[in-house]
Amino acid sequence: MSKKTYPYPEDEFDQVDLTTRPKEVHAAKRSTWSRVWPFLLVVVLVPAVAFAAVKVLASSSSPPAAEPTSTVAPTDATTDQPPAQTPAETIPEQTEEPVTQPQPAPEPEPEPEPEPPAEPDFAMKVTVYNDTSDDFAGNQLGLARRAADLLTSLGFTQADISQDHIIQDGRPDSMIYYPSPEAAATADAVAQAVGITAPPIEDPQTAPDGIVVSLGDDFTE
Repeated sequence: MSKKTYPYPEDEFDQVDLTTRPKEVHAAKRSTWSRVWPFLLVVVLVPAVAFAAVKVLASSSSPPAAEPTSTVAPTDATTDQPPAQTPAETIPEQTEEPVTQPQPAPEPEPEPEPEPPAEPDFAMKVTVYNDTSDDFAGNQLGLARRAADLLTSLGFTQADISQDHIIQDGRPDSMIYYPSPEAAATADAVAQAVGITAPPIEDPQTAPDGIVVSLGDDFTE
């Protein structure tokens, strides 16, 4: 309504002092805290309310606690029977493996003692032949007899001579023959007695029944 259409006369109330007029409420300047605290309140309260709601829902949806079952006491008929015995576990017996003891090393067999050397048979027959070249020329007569006498003086009881010859026309080296291995020791003793250095020869054809001494040109008394 404008002043032109206002039908009443002005009074003291219509007079307005513009210098003392209050400012509008909306024109007042608000502080920073008054603008921020509502948002902080929302930020704090909303999570707390949501957490409480989840807690309530979780507790209401959990199953109820199981009621304790009561144990029925056995009757007299049950207690009279002996309790069933559970079969004891069969523990397999542990067999101890035999301990193999180390075998002692076999003792070395004693070496056989060497056989004693065979003794010469002084009763064996000994025949002396003069097969020197000089004997055929008539220069060594009695040589076989002297050799046989030497053997007799050394203990050969059957030393003798022969007028025959083992080798014709003489021989340069003296030799001794014997019939078998058992007579080897006696042949060695005869060779040592008369000084013949050639080893005796086993020859049963030349010496079938004893020792044979064949004197050669190398024989010296």
